[in-house]
This record gives sequence, C-alpha cells and structure tokens, in this order.
Amino acid sequence: MLEQNLLYLKQPNDRYLIHNKLQRMAKKDMTFILGAKCIDGAVMVGDTKVTIGEGTDYTYAQKLMRPFPISVLGASGATGLFNSFQSRMQVAFAEQAKQGKKFDTHEEIKTLVENVIREMHRAYKEDRYFLVNNLNVLMGIRINPIPELVNFTGLGLPEPVNGIKVIGHGEPYGALFIKKMWNPKMTMEQTAKLALFVIKLICETEIDASVGYRSTDFLPQVFYLPNVLVDIPKDINPLELPKFVADMHRVKYPIQELPAETVRSFMNEVGSMVSGFEKLFVDGHFKI
Repeated sequence: MLEQNLLYLKQPNDRYLIHNKLQRMAKKDMTFILGAKCIDGAVMVGDTKVTIGEGTDYTYAQKLMRPFPISVLGASGATGLFNSFQSRMQVAFAEQAKQGKKFDTHEEIKTLVENVIREMHRAYKEDRYFLVNNLNVLMGIRINPIPELVNFTGLGLPEPVNGIKVIGHGEPYGALFIKKMWNPKMTMEQTAKLALFVIKLICETEIDASVGYRSTDFLPQVFYLPNVLVDIPKDINPLELPKFVADMHRVKYPIQELPAETVRSFMNEVGSMVSGFEKLFVDGHFKI
C-alpha cells in the first residue's frame, strides 16, 4: 500500500491523464432544460432524451423532478451524479422533517442544497472534479408568494436566475430564439410554448441528436410555479390565517406538472412554426 501511494505521488501526470480519461468516459445526460421568471410565476421545461452507452445510444427519462412539494429540480451533466444528488436531497429533507424542521424561507432550501453538494464533494474526495464538470442543477422554489429560480453549479454555488436560464447541451441552439423572442412580461404558458418550439425544432431538424422526446410516452415536461395572489379577508380569524394561506398555495395556485394532453396540444400549436422554419432548409431558396 505504501509503495502504491508513493507511486501515485511520483507520477502525478499519469494520474492526471487517468482522470481525464475517466472524465471523457463519463456518461452524459445531454439536456435542454429551461427555467424562466414570468409575469405570472416561474416555469420549467425539459426534454426527455438521455444519451447512454458513452454517447452511442439513447433512451428516454424524466429530467424534471419534484422531490418535495415546494420545489422542482432539473439537471444537466452525468445522469448518475444527478441521481445521487436527488437521493441525497430526499434523505436530507426527510431527516429535517423527522426533527420537526419546517422550511419557512427560500434561503433555508438553498442552504440545504449547498450542504448536500458539499457532502458529495467530501464523499467523492479526489474524484470530486466530476461534480464540478458534470453537475449543473436548476431549481425552482416556492415558499413565498413569488417563486424563485436558482442555478447551482458543480461547486454548490447558488446563482439566482432573475430572468431566464437554460442549462444543458442544447442551450446554444435555443439561445438565438430565446434572446430575440422572450421577455419577462410573457406568461408561463407563452414561455412554455417558446421552450417547446426550441425542443421540437432541435429534434426535427436534427441539429443536436442528444436533445429530444418521444411523442408516445415521453413528451417534454412542463412545470408551473405560479405566483400566489393572496387577498386576505379583513375579518379573518388570525388563528385561521395559516390555513388560509396554505390553501392558497396548495389549492388555488398549486405547483403543477402539465398533463400530457396539454403538452401535446402546445406541441401541435408550435408545430406549424417549426415546419415553416424547417422549410427554409428544405427549399434552399436563401442565397447570397
């Protein structure tokens, strides 16, 4: 064992090459995940195509998850790392619940996420560089009436999203449309349709084979985190106020994943725009 340790120290360059090789072999979850702060709340949209077999094959899976009622999570990077992160988040949240801990602010949730990522760094030790390069988390939180979007880097640093953010391999292809066509006065529905347009365009033009969906059972996912408009009655009993506010969050303005039929309707609606754009390539009329 001592000789092995000495060999490791004497050959740092070889160890560096091994690290690079392992990093290249890491299975990537090539992704397009969008989060945006809209005039009526926050929306998160994600494709469902997952690259496997070191990039030689693919499958489909849900990339947006709701591990607990007050948040929605999505991630780009290595699939295994995000699965580990999600499991650790669920365990950490369950432990807090057992202790009677209630999350009353967005800052408490963000601190929990930071601590989980730091714990992963301690667990991975010398291989923690995988986290830095292969984990990028986009999180929507709604405890307060106005939801918040946060982007956590592989270092665990929280970066607030005040407008719109896309993570994943498909980000460059959607940047042109998003920068030109999106503004913060748009609704969650309008923004969802824009994101679905980008995903459908990438998929049908085959600009990037790692981003896509399957129309039969793995359509893109859309989550709404609406603003909670609380108009508190003047004559309400103060003891009933917590329940009244909770009902506003849970019943009248719930965080929800749109059903497949609604997403399919949106996809059909933007389909004509995708066809019109794709026609430019098919016809080949544009010349200089």
